[in-house]
Amino acid sequence: MGTYVVGDLHAHYDVWIDFKEKIERLDEEASFILVGDILDRGPQEKELLAWCRLNIFSGGKYQMVMGNHEYERIAFEQNTNRLRFYTNLPFYIEKKINGRRFIIVHASLPDSIVKEDGSLKELREITPHEAFDMVWSRNLKAFTAIPDAVVIHGHNPTVFEDSFRIGDFSEDKRGRIYNLGNRINIDCGLSYENLSEHRLAALRIEDMKVFYSDEL
Repeated sequence: MGTYVVGDLHAHYDVWIDFKEKIERLDEEASFILVGDILDRGPQEKELLAWCRLNIFSGGKYQMVMGNHEYERIAFEQNTNRLRFYTNLPFYIEKKINGRRFIIVHASLPDSIVKEDGSLKELREITPHEAFDMVWSRNLKAFTAIPDAVVIHGHNPTVFEDSFRIGDFSEDKRGRIYNLGNRINIDCGLSYENLSEHRLAALRIEDMKVFYSDEL
């Protein structure tokens, strides 16, 4: 059984269903964590949101963290059920697998989230500034607050050079998972359909195996 962390979906319901079903045929007991941003840009927001509302549960087979597009939608969402879904999304999910600690977040994990004992702040303790950073920050600095932990996130589409550290980009990395050691960016620009390198990606954290939607 593997745990698959999946990049930004941006209203691409058909791609998601096809991708997850292919993985599930390979791994019947697969579980999935979406890094947020299921809304906007793509053609099937209604379908994807409906699927997520039916299937995403804390501790369930399918889980999800808050993305900036869900975070923004909270301010003007009029539908009570959709609003409840957005506001119930966690800002991060922690997993400890094979003795290694993984923290899944949409964009970044500010050092101030980490307490002295190495645990992370609970939702009620997170400040508005910290919440904003977790869904919006595009910094690419190393994560050093917890030396033995790996942060997995999306938000920075790797189809663009500015999603890489200066001097670290090459054409063979475009549209691929960007592994910086203690932080890994898995947003491979699915919604940028005008670019040939766009794809959906997943990282299986038990063995760090990478999966791409156009290669399964």
